[in-house]
Formats: sequence, structure tokens, C-alpha cells
Amino acid sequence: TDDNTWRTQGIDMSFALKFAKIIDKLGFRAFGNRIVASDNVSTPDRWIFGGRMDVVQSKRFKLGFNALSMRDMAGTVDDADFEYKNDVYTLDFLASLLDNEKLKLDLGGEFGSSKYNSIRKVDDTTVTYSDGFYDAFVKMTYKPLNIYLKAAYKSVGAQFSSPTAQTRRINDFGTPQFFPTYTDQTSVRNQGIFDRNAQEYGIYQKSFSANMMRFNPIFGNINPYGEASPNRQGLEIDLGIIDTNFYELNVRFQSKQEVTVENPDPLNGATDKRQFSGLEVGGKLYINQFLNYEKEISIIGGMRQEKTTRAGLAVDMETTQMDAGLDIEPIRRFHVLLGYKTLTAKGNEYENQRDEFNQLNGAPVNNVFDLSNNMVAWGLVYDFNFNAQFSINGNYQSWKNNYDYTANGDSYYGTMPYDFNMSQIYVNYTQRF
Repeated sequence: TDDNTWRTQGIDMSFALKFAKIIDKLGFRAFGNRIVASDNVSTPDRWIFGGRMDVVQSKRFKLGFNALSMRDMAGTVDDADFEYKNDVYTLDFLASLLDNEKLKLDLGGEFGSSKYNSIRKVDDTTVTYSDGFYDAFVKMTYKPLNIYLKAAYKSVGAQFSSPTAQTRRINDFGTPQFFPTYTDQTSVRNQGIFDRNAQEYGIYQKSFSANMMRFNPIFGNINPYGEASPNRQGLEIDLGIIDTNFYELNVRFQSKQEVTVENPDPLNGATDKRQFSGLEVGGKLYINQFLNYEKEISIIGGMRQEKTTRAGLAVDMETTQMDAGLDIEPIRRFHVLLGYKTLTAKGNEYENQRDEFNQLNGAPVNNVFDLSNNMVAWGLVYDFNFNAQFSINGNYQSWKNNYDYTANGDSYYGTMPYDFNMSQIYVNYTQRF
């Protein structure tokens, strides 16, 4: 579980070769993991296997090749419902064009392709498609101030398929375990921002998904499947100040649109593409450094705002997330924590319907949002040592809908929405062995 990796069952091997001339090093990695075990009836074993080769020519130039395959193993069951395979091949590079005492200029990128193939045995239906992506960037770093500026252009095809990159860790429609029902003890409570930070059982995925999972756009609509989100192309600009003793700052701006139109307007014949824009700002201020105080006093904060628009089959949605936190260490290893998070969403967006082959199928569902979700949290934490920690934490969360779903005959992802307040206090002792 190091570095947020997923638990898998299989083998992983790597080695490297050093050279005296021309190139500095060749690195190799190969792996094979079983991700789905056969039920001995209709579901075969499913594996991912592949590898990577790194070519380090010098500190000025690096090149990498990736190959990955996910497929069902023939013969593991007598009569499989599906035969599935998906292959992905990519190449990435990083070139340092300038590197002196003050400036560092890097040029890098990645491009690749995927091929999807699935057979439904019951009616011998075969679906095959392929697509690709490319991503190129230039990054300049001013070393005396640890400031960097990065500009990138990325395009990911609408049918690019890479389950290991696109599987969402969070299931937006998983039922929370803390207070899962509301009012009459039968209505399922909507997920809030607290639930998504609690790593609850049932919300975080434990396996790869061959198809695109449903997602809730109020939590992020530009890159719902991470950096490999399909059907997105556009510009990304990052500005940051890192590795300083006094403060850190990161700013990201995104301007993107669909590669192909997903849902043309059936009435007006409009074929407008969705337009996406986003701004993210985050930072940390080490107040104790300015006061020459040896124990930590720090403030963190962030904001992310996204806007999605489209003329044909009208879409107009804006979401804003903000957070702030304070960490005070009055005595060594004892921390007083305060935090605040808020989410607001207003407008409408269409949810696509997909079939078992991950293809758009059926009329999209229009969802309307006008809501706010707020959370205030506090904590007292004492670190006895690296292996032991004691904490008392509390939080208050509120969910407010301003749109009258009942009067408009609408629903929120199939359930009637509601307003609620929720508070918790819990004590935790952690011992590592």
C-alpha cells in the first residue's frame, strides 16, 4: 500500500543495466497480476500484465516505453459470459534544454494508443475500437526562488480505454457507513465532502473497472477519470512555489473542450461541444518560520472552481470547493487542528448512459443542482512517537438544497434530495507494530 498503490496478487520484477558510453542506464520492469478470480461458472480469471523500459541517456534526456494488457484468460471457465481484452502502449520523454545555477528549462510529453475488444457470448456480439492521446509540456524553473511555470496541451480521444489509469478510486454512489439513512431510516443519505475524506468502506474502490464508472459532476467535471479522462482536449497552465521554509503555493488553470460531441441536440440538431474551464489555488504558510518559533504554526488553504457550458442541449454548471486549515503545536508533538471545507454547485449537466461495452447508449439524463455542503472540523492530536498516536476529533456537516425538486418533478440521481445536519465526535488511538 505504499505510495497509494492498490493491493494486487501476482509478480513484479525489475532490474537495471549501467553503461559506460552513449547511454547511462537501461531500466526494465515486468509484472503480472490477477485482478479478478474466476467464479468457476461464467466469469474467467482476469489479469493485467505488462512492463516498462526506461532509457536514461544522461541527466539531460530520458525516454520511457510502456506496454499494458488487461484480459480474460481463456479456459478458466467452460462457458464465459464475456471475453475481454484491452491493450495500451505509450511512450514518454523528458528533455532538459537548459540547466544552470538560476534557470532550468524542461520539455516533455507522452503519447500512446489503446485497443479495446470484447465479445458477448450469448449473442456472439463483438465490439472493437481503438483511440489514442498525446500530452506535451514545457516547464521553466527559477531556482533562486523555487518558482516554476508549466504550460501543457493535452488531448485524450473519446474512446481511449485504459482501465488502470481511468478507474475511479471513489464510488460517488456508494452508501456511506456513518449515518447511511435519513428521516424515516430508509432514505439513503447523499455523500458529502466529509464522507469522501473519511475513506469509508463501500466508497473507495478495491478493483479495476473495465468500463467507465458513473460520477457526480459536482465533485469534479473536467477530469472525472484523472489525467486519462477521455474526450478532453485543451490547455493546462501551472504556476508554483515549492520547497521553501516559509510558504508554498500552487496555481492551475485549465481550458478544455470535448474532442467529439457526446450528446447532440436531438431537437435542434445542434452539435456544440462542452466547454470546460477551471481554476485551482492552494498554499501553505509556515507562520512559525516568520516568528522564529521552533514548533509548527501553519495555515493551509485552497480553492477549486470549475465551469461547464454548452449551447446545444444546454449545459451551464458551476462548482466551487474551498478549504482552510490551521495547525498549532503549543508543545512538542501535541497539535491543535481546525479545518473548514465547503462545496457549492449550481446549474445543470447531463449524465451519459453506457452499455456493457462502455459505449454511449440511451438518452442522457439531465440533472439540476443548486446546493451547498459545509463542514467544520477540529482535532487534538498527540504523537507519542512514530508508532503511536492519540487523537480526539469532531466535525459538523450541513447539506442544503435550494432547488425545489418536488415542485419541478425532478430527482437527484434517482433519489429525492433533502437537507440535513450531522455532527460527530470520535476518539482514536493508533499503534503500529
